[in-house]
Amino acid sequence: WGSDGYCFDDFETENDITVNYLHNNFFPPQRESYDDVTIISNNAVIPEFRTSMMSFGGNFWEVTAHAAQWRYDEINHMINQNYGKIDLEISISMIEFLSPEVTPGYWTNTIDENDPMSAIVEGTMNVADIRNRQLWTKTGYWCDKW
Repeated sequence: WGSDGYCFDDFETENDITVNYLHNNFFPPQRESYDDVTIISNNAVIPEFRTSMMSFGGNFWEVTAHAAQWRYDEINHMINQNYGKIDLEISISMIEFLSPEVTPGYWTNTIDENDPMSAIVEGTMNVADIRNRQLWTKTGYWCDKW
């Protein structure tokens, strides 16, 4: 645990435990270590969903996001490793740890099953430079540019 720990060893372990045991009955720990860094994830933005999903009905209809805690822990770990030298390039490379090139098997929804980079980016990933009021977004397919 701690400020740089992991709840699950990898995304496959989290998915297995979530589907078979935890379902939606889990409150993720927040691990931010620095006053000037904010990590936002599905669970951090709207924790009320977690509360309302902790029921038989919520577990029956939909189990929580794909490896949400593992993704959060991985990003937090990379921020701790790179703290003090994080810029746009490092931010994007940290977020791209979910790329099919970096984490094979995480994405399975592809246009061309022979090309893992044709996987669909489900949702959006964003890097914001608040001081300069700039936002970079990754959406569409993994082979698309930011």
